[in-house]
Amino acid sequence: MTIVRINRWKPGDSFSPLTELASTTYPRQEMSSEAYLDWQYVLNPLGPVLLHTGQADDRTIAQYLVIPRNYRCGATSLKGSLSVNTLTHPEFRGAGWFVRLAQATYDSCTSEDIAFTLGFPNKESRPGFTGPLHFKSLGDLSFIDLTLRRTGILYRFLGMDRTRKGAELNLNIPEPCLYRSKDYCIEDWEPGPLSIDFFHAFHATGKFTTDRSDDYLMWRYLNCPTRRYRFLRITDHDRRRMLGFVVLRAIKLSGLRCGVLVDFGCLSDEPLALSELFRFSVDRFKDSGMDAVIAAAVPRRSSEQLLRAKGFLRVPSRLLPQHLTVIQRLHEPKQAARVPTDLESWFLTFGDYDVLCTPRFGF
Repeated sequence: MTIVRINRWKPGDSFSPLTELASTTYPRQEMSSEAYLDWQYVLNPLGPVLLHTGQADDRTIAQYLVIPRNYRCGATSLKGSLSVNTLTHPEFRGAGWFVRLAQATYDSCTSEDIAFTLGFPNKESRPGFTGPLHFKSLGDLSFIDLTLRRTGILYRFLGMDRTRKGAELNLNIPEPCLYRSKDYCIEDWEPGPLSIDFFHAFHATGKFTTDRSDDYLMWRYLNCPTRRYRFLRITDHDRRRMLGFVVLRAIKLSGLRCGVLVDFGCLSDEPLALSELFRFSVDRFKDSGMDAVIAAAVPRRSSEQLLRAKGFLRVPSRLLPQHLTVIQRLHEPKQAARVPTDLESWFLTFGDYDVLCTPRFGF
């Protein structure tokens, strides 16, 4: 007789059952790496993962988890979480494990004062999230593209390169980076007073977004063991004031050499600085032989408008392999009124979506 149960995974427990489960669906990808899971599940400065597993005898057959995130709008700060890495063993799909494990995880969220969970579901999991788990859709982010090499696009559609998503590519940016123009200086981001002052002002712009503390940014972009990001900032010419930032990554995606604007932002009165940072980034991607540059943004926001002014185009939803749908579940009724439930009240990029590993996206 098979004995089934739900377990709460905690730091110190073995990663082996989780990597073995991941390898049934994502072999040789990040979710099968203990180093990646240690970074994602344990080393997060905001706390360890909230993870429940389904067990059949001694086998781990399913998992559901959220990772803690702090979100901020001005002086308002809330504990939230991001739903990632949902997985059920192929032999046990359709048995209700997804919903059972998710409900157990949300009970843990409530007991640990986590007010809400965000998710970016694929088309297979979306009905489960928006049905029995009571998530609400906030809308879709815009997927924005700038084509750099039409021959690369042609190769992709002719099937001449079928490389799977995930291969890291080199970026032609010197280390350390230091670029000066008449008005600006572009260099590698570093923690400290300039960053703290900038993000204090950035969070005061009136939009709800991830709280980008120095500790979080170090963990998120500089300490990931499996990905190579370049985190750049733009300052005034004398390097006394940080005006904006961008996080870059270069990967092979569906056969294309893609530059990714993972995360970005600027002070509300410095759109020209962010425009200059976008120009610099696109030039570096061109120098590095990328076929295209992609980004995600809340529709009709100033950041999307700046990108479109640089020649980026919004990709029609019918052409996307997966929509960038944002969903939300509220856990704490007392705090629900403080959490915006419309997409236009948020500032989100690929950096908020990323950390998860999916077959098609994950930046």
